[in-house]
Amino acid sequence: MRAQDLTKPHRGTISLHDRTQPLHITGSQTEFMSLRPGMSLVLPHDISSAEIASIESDEAITLKREFRGLRALELLEAPGGTEFKVAPKVDQSKVYEKVFERIEEGGCIGIFPEGGSHDRPDLLPLKGDSYLVNPKR
Repeated sequence: MRAQDLTKPHRGTISLHDRTQPLHITGSQTEFMSLRPGMSLVLPHDISSAEIASIESDEAITLKREFRGLRALELLEAPGGTEFKVAPKVDQSKVYEKVFERIEEGGCIGIFPEGGSHDRPDLLPLKGDSYLVNPKR
């Protein structure tokens, strides 16, 4: 399960008031205290996302890394800020445990990257970097 698949709109708008401090995000009518570090803020149309490092108040938050891209800056610096969504932190440790168990048992793991994420029910053409991993053969 991907965190992007679990995003939900959040109350209020977010802004960046100082480009020299791109990790500091200000909220308006937000309830940041209902969030947790590790979750991510996601800009409209999934333009960019950034993980929360710490929450100072209901209207002040610090990110682990800045939002990326010119369009993200335009949204964050627009008058009134921008709406946003929140993505939970998804713990994939159980998935990795199962993968390592399978490999230790001598099994195979198939990885078929399509080069990007999508919500189509059919597969996109696979890239040439698809692998079948079996370290015991």
